[in-house]
Amino acid sequence: MKTCVAVDVGGTSTDIALIEDGVPEISENGAVVGNWKTMVRAVKIRTSAMGGDSHVWVQRKLYIGPNRVIPLCLQLQNILLLKTG
Repeated sequence: MKTCVAVDVGGTSTDIALIEDGVPEISENGAVVGNWKTMVRAVKIRTSAMGGDSHVWVQRKLYIGPNRVIPLCLQLQNILLLKTG
């Protein structure tokens, strides 16, 4: 696969990078950490503040975070462990 999108879903954030013709997109201005420009050549990564543990709910509109929740798959495992003893 030469062209694709790489996605890393963590607990509280999701990182996305574009790969075209087998080469990742490079940030022209260097890596940025917080508000700091490091001037270090790096893969261009776009980050969203929504991950697998993000608290998401709807009350007429969509809300995200800032609290974390237990992922449903982990909570289900905890319930099954309690039932099977």
